[in-house]
Amino acid sequence: STVELRPGLTQVVGRWQRVLFVRFTHTVTRTPADPITLTPASTSTANLLIPGISFAPLGGTTLGQTFIGRGFFAELTGSNHQLGSDADYLRLDVQDEKVFDLSPRWHLITRGEFGWSRIGELSDLPASERFFAGGDRSVRGFGLNELSPVDPVSQSKTGGRYLVVGSVEIERDLPKRFAIAAFVDAGNAVNRLGDPLEYSVGIGLRWKLPILSVGIDVAQALSQNIGPRLHLNITPNLK
Repeated sequence: STVELRPGLTQVVGRWQRVLFVRFTHTVTRTPADPITLTPASTSTANLLIPGISFAPLGGTTLGQTFIGRGFFAELTGSNHQLGSDADYLRLDVQDEKVFDLSPRWHLITRGEFGWSRIGELSDLPASERFFAGGDRSVRGFGLNELSPVDPVSQSKTGGRYLVVGSVEIERDLPKRFAIAAFVDAGNAVNRLGDPLEYSVGIGLRWKLPILSVGIDVAQALSQNIGPRLHLNITPNLK
């Protein structure tokens, strides 16, 4: 469990919006008992003072990045023992999404996200600061934060040092503000760049409102033998 406080200062720098912030985070991590080594269950706490900076272009949906994500967004955070924190690390998260009009009714949508962290031992980094993949705005066909390295003993998802996610979607407008889409997603949260990615394909129905696009996606994982999954697709319009 995590309790977090985040005051920040928003500034306009040229064509960019910059946010300087500090996160105060208190995290409690519970480790289950290991019947093989007879290690009892344990609970650890971590207190982090995390300064950070984020960038997004003016006129974009910076505020929406926190909730549903759209357009370019980059955030760099870090922590250090000299600031009174329990871990020393750097963490970078970069995401972007573009819409290309192939014709008045056909659109190509590309989306990507890359996450990177630098730390000596992953166990020193609280789970709230690690990367996970899967879900409506990540790799569809998998549950929210379902994709992650797994502890070999407890089989619990530990989170990863890196995040790689990409999506390509083709969309066709229909009458009455509706649209249909077909997509391919790929990605994973890993501890080594180059580790295998997970893949999925799917189709979706969209209802394009003046500000938001609301829809339903049905995605089927290709890299794992699991059934199709339903996803809610809510995004602000880029145009």
